[in-house]
Amino acid sequence: MAEAVRRQEILAEQEKVAERQAALIDRQFDTQVRDPADAQRHAAEQEAEAKRVARVEQAEAERLAGIAAAQAEAERARLTGEGEKQWRSALAEAEAVEGLERGEAERARRAAIADVVRLEGEADAAVIGAKGAAEAEAMRKKADAFARYGDAAVLQMFVEVLPQVVAKASEPLSAVQKMTVISADGAGRISRAVADNVAQGLELLGSTPGVDLAELLMGITQRTATAAEPGDAPAQMNGKVEITG
Repeated sequence: MAEAVRRQEILAEQEKVAERQAALIDRQFDTQVRDPADAQRHAAEQEAEAKRVARVEQAEAERLAGIAAAQAEAERARLTGEGEKQWRSALAEAEAVEGLERGEAERARRAAIADVVRLEGEADAAVIGAKGAAEAEAMRKKADAFARYGDAAVLQMFVEVLPQVVAKASEPLSAVQKMTVISADGAGRISRAVADNVAQGLELLGSTPGVDLAELLMGITQRTATAAEPGDAPAQMNGKVEITG
């Protein structure tokens, strides 16, 4: 009994160590990955926005200068008597220049927006990749700690969680106020449905930490049977089988 208590204390301490390690990894991730990535992304966005504003202002200044020059030339041609035709030609050229420069300004704006989107995507991808690596490392450490628990500790955990699995498996049926069973099996179908849910829950429970519960229980049973002397039988109390170790 004292040995079991000591093992439970060791198990609880190992779980606390694993939790502290996971919390430390999460804090390191915030300090080393997420915060620098956010700062880098913010700086990139600020730089891209500044470039975009500069391009737009430059394009606008060039557009206004071109329009002013074209209008001045058109006015000069009109005033000097070169003819209505030349004046219209200069005006059309000024409008063409305005349209061309407006198109260049729009292209510059779209290019700046594309740069911002690309930088945000790269920063987000880096954060996601680093977070995935940190989570994988935390899961690996938890799996290592779980592997060191030993068969007895794992069996104790299994015994503690089994009633919860059975309760969860029967919850859908307990919420039903009235049920009509149409089956040749009769009410036996209900108990089999609960058993199927329990089996699926145990399979999921075994796949989560990466431990084959069926294989583990079989191994513990075989070792217990081998250790027992021939002719010995488990003690029975009130119709229950009690295995002492």
